[in-house]
Amino acid sequence: MKRFALIGLLCAAASSWATSTINTTNQYSWGANIGWMNWRPDFTGDNSEGVIVGEFICSGYIYAANVGWINMGNGFTPSAIPTLHIQYSNTSATDFGVNYTLDPSQPGVGVLRGFAYGANIGWINFEPIGNPRVSLFTGTFSGYAYSANCGWINLNDSLGKVQTNQILMGVDSNGNGIADAWEYLYFGGLLAPGGQNSLSPNGNGMTLLQDYTDGVNPSTTDPASSGLRITVYTTTKPGGVTSNVTFTSTTARLYSIEVNTDLSQPLNWTDSGLSMFAPDAGTSTTRTVTQTSAIKRYYRAKTMRPLP
Repeated sequence: MKRFALIGLLCAAASSWATSTINTTNQYSWGANIGWMNWRPDFTGDNSEGVIVGEFICSGYIYAANVGWINMGNGFTPSAIPTLHIQYSNTSATDFGVNYTLDPSQPGVGVLRGFAYGANIGWINFEPIGNPRVSLFTGTFSGYAYSANCGWINLNDSLGKVQTNQILMGVDSNGNGIADAWEYLYFGGLLAPGGQNSLSPNGNGMTLLQDYTDGVNPSTTDPASSGLRITVYTTTKPGGVTSNVTFTSTTARLYSIEVNTDLSQPLNWTDSGLSMFAPDAGTSTTRTVTQTSAIKRYYRAKTMRPLP
């Protein structure tokens, strides 16, 4: 998904749900005491679909020839939705799994935290010491998970790694383009029909669907986190060869900056030369843009959901 910040904002369509998101080539993690673990096994049967990575939770099964099936969570099975409809609580044998979350101090990555379970080895802990995570640019995993019975499991070994092709929206049971988990997180339940088109209560002038697309908290009125917009602009004179652009941001999204010398030509927006980048830590991002001399030039920040 892509969104823009200039004077106005645009919205794009939501992603769809699929089976396994794991890459068909890069699908293996390694543990010295457990061997290879296949995150997208190609067997037939109930557990053959492999792991799904969503923007709130993971689900599905890993297969290891030495220990059998390992459950990453059943959150997208109707009978096993997390208790709070958002993420696994990891407080019971019926509500466990690996959550996808964000750390403001780690821009450009999604953080994996929680527990997977194998009947033959017990719990596997995705915890801060091993810092298991996934790149929002490439989908490549890194870090380690820990099993008390099997030791450390490397998600990115020199001989193999795990990679997801997508980070999916997740269940959207009312078909409004917003993940159910997001609606439960901020509103305690699903939105009424058409509610995605309601103006955000944070007063930023955007709809709830636009807030979701931007990764914005609709319940805050803090200007630093209530909407995507350019907040500070400085440039050298004359000609504006070097310009600094500051805009509001969230580590849930990736960004680019585009330029145009004539707003009457909407097809003339081009990349500033920075390409897609991870934001700064915190709630705002500043980038320096270098261009040729011009009498006037306009800038806009574009936001994208990672790996849609």
